[in-house]
Amino acid sequence: MMRTVIHRSGDAAGGELRPRTLRLLRSSTLTLLLVAGASAARAQSVTVAVDRTSFVPLAPHFSGANISSPDTPVEFGDAAVRAFVKPLQPGILRWPGGTVNDVFDWQTGLIPSPEGSATSRGRPGVPTPIDILRDVYAQDPTAPFNKQIARAVSDLQPILAGKGGNPLGDRSSGFAGFATALGAPFVVVVNATTDTVASAERLAFAVAHRRLPVVAFELVNEPYFLQIPGSAGPIVLPAGSPPVSGPYADGGDYLTKMKPYRDALKRGFAAAGLDPARAVVAIGGGYAADGSSRNRTWMADLAAYTQAHGAWWDAVAYHFYPPESDGDDFGQKRAYANDALAIGTDPFIAAYRAANWSAGKRLLVTEFDTTLNDRTIQGSVYGGVFTAEYVARMSRYGEVADVMLHELFSSSDGIGLPRAAIDGTGDWKSELTAAGQSGQTLDTTGRIQGLFYTVQVLALGLADAAVNASDMTYGTTVTGATGTVPTRTATLPAVFAQAYHGRDGSLHVLVTNKGDSPKLLTLAVDGQVVSTPLSVDTLAPTNGDPGQKNTASAQPVAVAHAALGGSVTIPGYSITHLVLAAP
Repeated sequence: MMRTVIHRSGDAAGGELRPRTLRLLRSSTLTLLLVAGASAARAQSVTVAVDRTSFVPLAPHFSGANISSPDTPVEFGDAAVRAFVKPLQPGILRWPGGTVNDVFDWQTGLIPSPEGSATSRGRPGVPTPIDILRDVYAQDPTAPFNKQIARAVSDLQPILAGKGGNPLGDRSSGFAGFATALGAPFVVVVNATTDTVASAERLAFAVAHRRLPVVAFELVNEPYFLQIPGSAGPIVLPAGSPPVSGPYADGGDYLTKMKPYRDALKRGFAAAGLDPARAVVAIGGGYAADGSSRNRTWMADLAAYTQAHGAWWDAVAYHFYPPESDGDDFGQKRAYANDALAIGTDPFIAAYRAANWSAGKRLLVTEFDTTLNDRTIQGSVYGGVFTAEYVARMSRYGEVADVMLHELFSSSDGIGLPRAAIDGTGDWKSELTAAGQSGQTLDTTGRIQGLFYTVQVLALGLADAAVNASDMTYGTTVTGATGTVPTRTATLPAVFAQAYHGRDGSLHVLVTNKGDSPKLLTLAVDGQVVSTPLSVDTLAPTNGDPGQKNTASAQPVAVAHAALGGSVTIPGYSITHLVLAAP
């Protein structure tokens, strides 16, 4: 038996990070085998039955992560960073990601400074995106986006400036080089809030001319939060503004303003000699877990526009952040996460299919997480169980083109990094902010220390290893003593499984156990019990606690690997990836 450990070499304070496979000491191996045997003796039996006559095509590069450019000190050309991300096998990425998009210049990779500021690079008398947003949203002081503008000026802008920007680049440089090195295509979020139609066309031409693996253009990050209602009066851009879309009065206004951007993206591809149909354009369809009147009104606006003008878009982008528990009880937090798995997959897809504006369009879930900002469950073992199961559940629907965890570089739920990530000293945010505010650039290439994998991103890696290696999902059922776990109003089977056809002919099965008791799993394919050896990768808490986490100072949870024949013990609170090699 082996244990595959992805960890930091060197001491806890720093050192270069790289994946390694370590053989356990003999005494440790014996202990593990004894524990596994004891667990198997106590475990109740379940059967995962795979029906290969029932299948659904699976989009290539299905699962991956969102990247929020200012929230990491890493340089995307850093070979050590690329090597650290590679073992996770992300199938798809999203750039620049998050709220930063709404004030982001894709060519420089910067947030233009306010006009007249010490670091402003704009032309005198010409408002920058931040100037425009400040003036426009001042018309509605209650608009939540005002806080985002303030954060962009105070926090995000100097960090990006201190890094020298995060430009698109080509297949060897910038973000495009990073994605290419990982073999991951990506979604580009188009700044159609303060950028012009002409800028969007240049972006599309650059993507097509450089033959970058861009699978879709997403028109604005969360446009439903960028509204100034009609009751506040007409939207007026400041004098001297370029012809930008600005905020939106409602969902119909958003679609009206986005149509020229969509046409520009198609023209950019055509000008570069590519089929315009390859420029897949996605609109913001709503907030998947939001039952508020704002979200319902937004989707009603999309429906009304579609009824009057038709659906010119190619795809629809959603974000999925379920409601979070206000309490401190971790059991309650698990119930909220279970509820999200129940209502955020099958019922959500049914509603999506019924919407006239979806009209059979591809669905992109370009951000998802256990909650928006509950750091208690994010990054925990249970956060990892939720992540893997959400990916597996969504992979069952042919219209779903991708799902992306938010975010790739994050100490709460992604690839973590200590505060002293640059050279092992200081505070990386303070260092980059100081550099940016003084007009300096801090190159962090080769200087990042202490990267580590949170449990949640390790769980995503297990899911990605299954879905991104496959081209279809098989009908999968779980029977036996599955047990149940509570949701907010009911219960859910504790064990979930999804099987996949690997592109190399192998069979992949992703299994999650949301309960605390181990299960003895038997795999049956087309009615025949599998007895040949399976490759088994498992992620579970080392202390039985579903809230267990990895941190910058200690990473107790890793992926255990074994080759087993016959039944397989699935620990409590675990994610398991089984592989049956092609005959």
